[in-house]
Amino acid sequence: MTSPPPLVFFPPLLNAACPWATSQSDLLALWTCPSTGAITTRTSLPQGFAHDPSMHQHLFFSPVSHASKPGTLSAPEDSSSDSTSTTTTTTTTASLNTFGYSPHTLSTYLSFLFSLPSPPASRDGNRKSKLALVSVTGDPTAVCESYRIITSSLPSAPRGMSLAMEINLSCPNIPSSPPPAYTSSGLVSFLGPLATAASAVSSESGVRIPIGVKTPPYTHASQFAALLDGLAAEGCARVSFVTATNTLGGCLVLDGDGNPSEDASERKPALPGEGIGGMAGTAIHPLSLGNVRTLRKMLDERGMGHVILIGVGGVDGPEAYKRMRSAGADAVGIATALGRKGFGVFGEVEAGVGGKW
Repeated sequence: MTSPPPLVFFPPLLNAACPWATSQSDLLALWTCPSTGAITTRTSLPQGFAHDPSMHQHLFFSPVSHASKPGTLSAPEDSSSDSTSTTTTTTTTASLNTFGYSPHTLSTYLSFLFSLPSPPASRDGNRKSKLALVSVTGDPTAVCESYRIITSSLPSAPRGMSLAMEINLSCPNIPSSPPPAYTSSGLVSFLGPLATAASAVSSESGVRIPIGVKTPPYTHASQFAALLDGLAAEGCARVSFVTATNTLGGCLVLDGDGNPSEDASERKPALPGEGIGGMAGTAIHPLSLGNVRTLRKMLDERGMGHVILIGVGGVDGPEAYKRMRSAGADAVGIATALGRKGFGVFGEVEAGVGGKW
């Protein structure tokens, strides 16, 4: 069996696919940050996603008081807009969103990436390349098409940029479309056709790029087993990495939480419609740590120790980074804290680890 292409980057710190990796300016800021070894685009489809700003929104909230404040699409949290208290900026460390995917097409993201300069040197001056993870989704046909589009575009990449493809099979906010990564059959339905597509591309051009899967949060043993069964199934594309985890679906924040004077019976969802969406940030951190620890152990036991594990969920500074690494993550991704703190969060992590990545 042919080994998958390795996923290699350093330092082992990057952003996760999120609203703050939507625009060209977002990607430029992430790319030129000397503290990131890789960047990830927001999840896209070949034809784009019908983003509705009246429904697809997010907020930041306190996991303790549930006090919340609206978020913006691609800017850091603005403490001046806080009408709840002067301390909400430091306590609203969790997020809730009803987003789908990016309104930009996959080809648009590739054009954004290929307009970037050569990667900046790392602080030690040794880095000569940087990795761009292109996050994609859709049905199995769309994912195969995405792989062909990405690989055929490689000659246009700037010097020093390598590419990999992350398949987001874990968004909880798509109606009537449960995350495929919850079942082995759902996973095989993507990785089976992708193996055929990748083999055809390799035969024609000799090109292979690393493929990874972004997983939802798992809460019991059968879900972990289903993932491993799908990854190991005969005839499926071999993955180079797993990104764990996406947001936790089915969560709700009520407007007015955090204000004891409010009549609880009058509280409505803080986000549009039913207000139920995917939770992330510090509130999900213990669950994400547990997923990373369990997946690392199971991957190693099943002879898939080569699979790089990118730990995501509630990493908001150096201590959370260290916890993820201790749990077994080979690299660490940041999303909610990027939205709250801005691009400086990566430098904060780097300073806090003192070069001991």
